[in-house]
Amino acid sequence: MTVPAQIDLARQLASRLERLSVDSVWAHRASGVRGALLRWLDNQAGNTTPTDDELEQLERLVSRAFEILTRAAREIRETKMSEQAIQDYYPDNVSYCYGCGRLNEKGLQIKSYWAGDEAVCIYQPRPEHIAIPGYVYGGLIASLIDCHCTGAAAAASYQAAGRPMDSLPAFRYVTASLKVDYLKPTPLGVPLELRARVVEIKGRKVVLQATLAAEGEIRARGEVVTVQAPPEMFGE
Repeated sequence: MTVPAQIDLARQLASRLERLSVDSVWAHRASGVRGALLRWLDNQAGNTTPTDDELEQLERLVSRAFEILTRAAREIRETKMSEQAIQDYYPDNVSYCYGCGRLNEKGLQIKSYWAGDEAVCIYQPRPEHIAIPGYVYGGLIASLIDCHCTGAAAAASYQAAGRPMDSLPAFRYVTASLKVDYLKPTPLGVPLELRARVVEIKGRKVVLQATLAAEGEIRARGEVVTVQAPPEMFGE
């Protein structure tokens, strides 16, 4: 492929990644690659023929863009995401958690959605969630993984029991163990995408693995062991 054709393809892919915004989860996953393509194109504006290193970088970005578009098309076609957030099904008496409680006005109020066999959450950090300028505080990342996984555990339990998420008695989980691996610094000012999958359901215990991504790159991984809370813990 000639260099002008490669540049034209990059423009088309950047446009297609932007149109992926009809699905919010994939929009945020694609945003990092789209931004990198646009920066590459801006850097080349008015310049002579790109260097071999620059063309190699473009090839990697194009390959990543095709991968995202292909996976998005497959998953959007095959997977129907729940219309209501998992946390919105929680009864009032278990909706005050700082991380996921819809009734905690000062909390994070994360929203997780069940999508086939995993839970998905998009969260926009606030300016005060800063570590050093430009990056997210690691404690927020741990909190997001924690609360996202307890919600995923509840949704998975309803699915395993063949019950709708608004049925009673409610499944409510608390954290027994939380392990987070911080892989890369997480930029502040962009949406974060969390995904959680169930590894094991055994009795009252649900074990999950989670990822947290920003700009299309995984920044942290987590493993969470949750335990179904006894009714008396919530005054029932």
